Amino acid sequence: MKKTFATKIKKFRKEAHLSQEQLANICQVSVQAVSKWECCLSYPDIELLPIIAKALNVTIDSLLLDDVEDHETFSWDDDDKIRVVQYHGHQLLAVDEITNKINLKMPSFDYSKEKDKVIFNVEVAGDVQIDGSIGGNVSVNAGAVSCQKIGGNLIVSAGAVCCQKVGGNLTVTAGNMSCQKIEGNVNVTHGDIECKGNLYVEGSIECDNINVTNDLHCKSNMNCNHVTCNAIYKK
Repeated sequence: MKKTFATKIKKFRKEAHLSQEQLANICQVSVQAVSKWECCLSYPDIELLPIIAKALNVTIDSLLLDDVEDHETFSWDDDDKIRVVQYHGHQLLAVDEITNKINLKMPSFDYSKEKDKVIFNVEVAGDVQIDGSIGGNVSVNAGAVSCQKIGGNLIVSAGAVCCQKVGGNLTVTAGNMSCQKIEGNVNVTHGDIECKGNLYVEGSIECDNINVTNDLHCKSNMNCNHVTCNAIYKK
């Protein structure tokens, strides 16, 4: 364990852009003590482990164990920027500096395997570009959302939606919607539905206008001011 610690503390210290002297000052020990840790000549007191881990932005397990996957660490200047760092457990997914849009990278799962079926919810304020699919619900306030598939309900307030499939209900307030398939009900207030291709809605539709390039399939009631499409199919 001592050899593992010596190798990792040196690695993590360099990734954190800390000198041996800086780490020594944080831990309130001598520079020689830090040097001995990294040369596998001695080992810090157990009370120092949380302090060292915090200084290096890692977990204590990452310092001590061989089989713990290392994760990327960060050391930024105090440049007054706001950054979003996404982790799935200890695994780094994405880092974004907030400008006008936040890009969310969803963890990839093999949904053919029962153990990989993970449902999580996402709530954001502003515009969102989602790389991947979400198994749970999505709530967006004052922004637009673009994604592949959403397994649960999608609620957008004062924004727009562009996605392939929504597994639950879709509610958009004061915005437009572009989608291919909705398995629940659709309610778009003060906005339009645009679809390049066929639009399949398992529930009901309520909106101002619908513009579908090909066919519109709706299994329940449809309440719209104006509908443009090749044909309307109701089952």
